[in-house]
Amino acid sequence: MRSVRATNTDKLEVLSMCIPSKVGGFNQEYYPSFTANESSSTAEAWLSGTDVPVKTMQMSEGKKVAKTKKTGLSRLKTGVKKMGAKETPEETKGGDSAELQAQISKLQAELNAARAGGASGSSDAAEDFNSKPVLGYWAIRGLGAQIRYMLHYLNVNFEDKMY
Repeated sequence: MRSVRATNTDKLEVLSMCIPSKVGGFNQEYYPSFTANESSSTAEAWLSGTDVPVKTMQMSEGKKVAKTKKTGLSRLKTGVKKMGAKETPEETKGGDSAELQAQISKLQAELNAARAGGASGSSDAAEDFNSKPVLGYWAIRGLGAQIRYMLHYLNVNFEDKMY
């Protein structure tokens, strides 16, 4: 156990000590109570002026809790598939193959039309890359500054619109 002592010469001395324990291992009596991580009163009680003592906690020996739910990368490494409440396994789905084939053929037609340069049935005009870009941002030194620096560095002719 270590502690710090302030001397009368404006210095701090670090004191190391070993306290024998009758219990062995972790001993709660060595650690004072400290403020808890939750509020002591509600907003209504505070507004009404009610005084409530601060909630405190006592340090205790850490207990290892076994993980039961696999999430994130551990799920990917073990191959556990995440299933939602509405999801069903592939084997139980059935009868939708005709609808899926129709969607696939529709998407393939749209992809072929986009590759050919068509708008695939929509009346949107083709995007014009010859126009001058406009950078609109507040007149402060904020996140817009980095974008301005990048555009200047790349010699892009742009309109800087400050609000």
